[in-house]
Amino acid sequence: MEFSFGTVGIVAGVVLGSLVLFWTISAARLVLGSNGLPQTLGKFVSAAGSGRVDEAYAMTTEDYRKRVKKTQFLQVINRMKLRQYQSSKPGVPQINGKRFTLPVAMETRSGEQVALSFVFIQIGKEWRLDDLGLA
Repeated sequence: MEFSFGTVGIVAGVVLGSLVLFWTISAARLVLGSNGLPQTLGKFVSAAGSGRVDEAYAMTTEDYRKRVKKTQFLQVINRMKLRQYQSSKPGVPQINGKRFTLPVAMETRSGEQVALSFVFIQIGKEWRLDDLGLA
């Protein structure tokens, strides 16, 4: 069996085209699937950062509230330095089934950089926080 440069070019084109198609579908799934996620993150950080702990805690999933009591949640907020929030830059979400893990680079008012990780689950059309911590 003999291969020519034309055959190799066609095979390479098919492989490259498949990779581009896969990447495009993955990117579209990520963008469409995460609709509303940045707004939910903003609301959560705003509530937690301004001391509205009850409001922030209500944005978590029922499963999270079973695992983490409100007093522990307050400790997590303090450890993550959310009350010192100045600005943040979300990273690229990672999808694992129905869980979206969103890395966030946060800067405190004192200029300290803090790497955070938020895990969200979409329930209906609403996003709920299912886990959070230092990255």
